[in-house]
Amino acid sequence: MTKLLQNLTVLLALAVVSAVLALCGSAQAFNNFARLISVTDPPYCSAIQGNTTIKISAPGVASVTVKCWQQGQGFGHDSTVARAKLNAAGKGSFVFPADKYPHGPITIRIFGHNASHRDICYLQLYNKGGVAWHEGLPKNPPPAAKDMKLIFADGFTGPLSIGNSDKYTYYDHKPPHGWQDFSWPLKFTSFHSPHNPFKRVGTYLRIRADAKTASTGLIASVHSDGHGITARLPCYFECRFIAPNAPGTWPAFWRSPTICSSRASSRAMRLIFWKATAATARTSLTPATPL
Repeated sequence: MTKLLQNLTVLLALAVVSAVLALCGSAQAFNNFARLISVTDPPYCSAIQGNTTIKISAPGVASVTVKCWQQGQGFGHDSTVARAKLNAAGKGSFVFPADKYPHGPITIRIFGHNASHRDICYLQLYNKGGVAWHEGLPKNPPPAAKDMKLIFADGFTGPLSIGNSDKYTYYDHKPPHGWQDFSWPLKFTSFHSPHNPFKRVGTYLRIRADAKTASTGLIASVHSDGHGITARLPCYFECRFIAPNAPGTWPAFWRSPTICSSRASSRAMRLIFWKATAATARTSLTPATPL
């Protein structure tokens, strides 16, 4: 969810969901890392509900520790879901109690190691049940936006408005005309492309980074001709999104101090929401329904 607030203008709201499926994480006790752990069921990026059995394969790993962020006071807390022993072939499973965790996108982290290497497998899923927590636009403005006027908010509760004309809210390339698009080898791809990376999932905007189609996505609040959502300082911007941390990914929420057309002052601010990902990303969060 994204919000932009300002004295006479304010708020652009957005909830961006995109995710990576598996990844070797940083280690403190080992100097070498390897891809040791994989999930065999359920599929990466699938939808789950209720008690869900997670099956894993990790040859050479004796046991794993499973963690997931859980709702609670403030920002919530990191919780231990399970500690599971694996058999001689490195096979094992644990039950994830999805109803006790946040509704919507969630990440299950599976830690394990052998004699010389360590791995963290990131399994992102969409929880169809669970606990509603910090979803949607906030009822009250954040403290930093006190005495500011709300000028725009988007909680992604309706059809997406993304494209290359003045009838759309967001532009799907870096203005002007995408000539500064910098994603490679996964290219920023248009909403109306066969490889459209954008989809609304519940009240979340999912931006998919897909190595199979070499595509990823960016949205900007200003179009190539200069029309769109802008603000002047002083102003306040807020964006709530879930982003991957895989090597080669660069999720971000940017402001730009320049505009791409003489129709607007160069002092205006442009909001850019984007996700650039390298080939290390495999796919991103979606329910188990085809695009």
